[in-house]
Amino acid sequence: MTDHEEVIRNLVQSSGLRATCRIVGVHMILRPQPQTAVEVTRATGLNRRTVTNALNELMELHIVGKDHHGLWVGEVR
Repeated sequence: MTDHEEVIRNLVQSSGLRATCRIVGVHMILRPQPQTAVEVTRATGLNRRTVTNALNELMELHIVGKDHHGLWVGEVR
């Protein structure tokens, strides 16, 4: 199993995360290129504030981060 697959499996099975965090997390792992929160909002169909909250929560878990331009990126290591 690759690192990406393992992170996605852990996200989907995590009972400690809200469903919106799981959706945003899987999206960020599958599309790791730098994105704005608005781009993630459009891609997932979720509310802008919900996406921002999910990204901040996922950042604390080191699943997503910000690049040198301030864009969100998936962080699978």
